[in-house]
Amino acid sequence: TAKEDFLNSYTFQDVPWQELSVRTPHYYFVPKDFAQQEEYMRGFGIQELFDVYSTAVETQRDQLAVQWKPEDFTPLIADATRLSEDEFRQKHNVGADGRDWKLGLALKTLQNTADIPLIALDYYPFDQRYMLYSDRRGLVAYPRFKKLGCMLAANNIALISLRTVKGASVYQHCLVSRHLVDRVFFVGNTTVFPLYRLRKDAVYTPEQIVAGACPPLETNFNADILEKIEKRLGAKIDTQELFDYIYAVLNAPNYCKRYEAFLKIDFPRLPYPTDRVSYGELAAIGSRLRELHLMKGNKDWLLQTSFPVAGHNRVQKIQYAKNRVYINTKQYFEGINAEVWQVLTGGYQPAKKWLKERIGRTLDANDVIHYQRIIYVLKQTIKIQHTELNRFFWEVT
Repeated sequence: TAKEDFLNSYTFQDVPWQELSVRTPHYYFVPKDFAQQEEYMRGFGIQELFDVYSTAVETQRDQLAVQWKPEDFTPLIADATRLSEDEFRQKHNVGADGRDWKLGLALKTLQNTADIPLIALDYYPFDQRYMLYSDRRGLVAYPRFKKLGCMLAANNIALISLRTVKGASVYQHCLVSRHLVDRVFFVGNTTVFPLYRLRKDAVYTPEQIVAGACPPLETNFNADILEKIEKRLGAKIDTQELFDYIYAVLNAPNYCKRYEAFLKIDFPRLPYPTDRVSYGELAAIGSRLRELHLMKGNKDWLLQTSFPVAGHNRVQKIQYAKNRVYINTKQYFEGINAEVWQVLTGGYQPAKKWLKERIGRTLDANDVIHYQRIIYVLKQTIKIQHTELNRFFWEVT
């Protein structure tokens, strides 16, 4: 091998050694520009700003716990009622129990759904599924209710990110959600940072939160970090505006490129805003990106992607060629340029991933429109990043 040949050809004295400056907190074992690290570390970490955050929901049995449509749970509920545990396990190919997931507990969830809400779940970027959500283990191995139950509330949103990023050339691991999120949402250990949290002095059930039968949520920002931001900015901070500022910065290509080495190894850090004008401009851009990624107002969008050929709409093979994405030998979406097709979000290629997940399924009219909207979102995001966010340059002060 190359390593063996090298070792057989050189002595210890012949090797061109380079001395490394090993420093806290990460002790890099490769050469680093520590001047840039010091600059980056002067910002605040999102794990410092958000008091409550958690790894996303983990089911450990997605084929049972996560369904395409609400009605897909009906046959599972029926089988849980009429079949023995062994019969259910065999019919649904459940496999052996694990440390944190037991079929017996899952069946109890399916047998007692009256008080268990059926909720929307963001499974992959722009890919919504459904789950029966309880505040304790059952159908879901890790519901993480204490920290993420707040996401059942109407109008709450969360920043989605990762602690460590692997296999990506640049940082593109920031998105927003208004639902609970599955652990597989990003390639890695997806982490959720809610904007609002449940009050610490009361007890709620998932059903009560979904129904709105609980007091208003609390802002999920650390008071000390918030005070530092307000002091540097010289103004009081609006909660949503600060969220949008963060969202704009973490979607800014120049920022992600400048600090890509550090964004990959720990939760992102953000520069303390000191200029009210730039802060306001970034927050305004972040607000538009947030609403775009949540697909707010999508009925008014002018969709430029067509689906011109009639057919059975069955997704059989995904192929991209000349601004077309084929889903089978005859049918295709048209008007998708290569830049949009290749966009990465959280390690996935959304324009491809959404269709790939549906191989073997038939797209209905709503599916076709939703995919066209995904393409619109990706195209508009690129436009905002290139024409608006790229004019900002970063140096943490």
